[in-house]
Amino acid sequence: MKLITLNTWGTRIVEPLTAFLKKHSEVDIFLLQEIYENDSPNKPLEHPLTPVTKILTNYKGYYRRAEKGGFGLAIFIKKTIEVMEEGEVFVHGVKDATLGEQWWRDLGKNLQYLKFDCDGSQYTTFNFHGLWEPTGKNDSPNRLKQSEEIISFMKKHSGKIVLGGDFNLRPETASIKMLEHELGLKNLITEYGVTSTRTPLYTRSAETYADYLFLSPQIKIKDFKVLPDVVSDHAALYVECE
Repeated sequence: MKLITLNTWGTRIVEPLTAFLKKHSEVDIFLLQEIYENDSPNKPLEHPLTPVTKILTNYKGYYRRAEKGGFGLAIFIKKTIEVMEEGEVFVHGVKDATLGEQWWRDLGKNLQYLKFDCDGSQYTTFNFHGLWEPTGKNDSPNRLKQSEEIISFMKKHSGKIVLGGDFNLRPETASIKMLEHELGLKNLITEYGVTSTRTPLYTRSAETYADYLFLSPQIKIKDFKVLPDVVSDHAALYVECE
């Protein structure tokens, strides 16, 4: 099984992203963040969601938005893989919240999940784009609560787990450590000594971490890497499991 997680930066640099998706057509699952909708929400994607579904024609796509008119989460999985269930839960705020002056705290944050069968084993993959704070990527009461909600929901799921996305957090934060310790997941960013998940397009601050992949310890990893392709201000994370 091969999986990529990527914050697409709103798919704003179309041609490099298109080439990237074509190059990685062997990947089984894409976890994508900052995807804009142009079709009915919360249903399998049936029409082009520029530019992703125009390229990923051999995949079934599922889209979940947090805010009407805003970007959301999308999971694309090869049509040859049996999907058992797909859905979402809000771990901060609510869907289509009323946004005030501090819009970043009002904006709801959803956790998308998809269950599938692979060679007789049940997997659940979770896709996430975490709360942004103007003060940086440290712990905050809202972020700690967000992690608690993620843990509470994920504990309801059995089988092997893959959790990926843009968490907007540093690896040493309690918000990240909670996911490692309370769910017993391997944090591939720390295990592989990754020092940055950003690309040269990110110039707003010295923060070098945002994106993560967490896996159940029973999943055997064949390969993991931060891909060098510059298709966003975030780097894509790639994992291949036996």
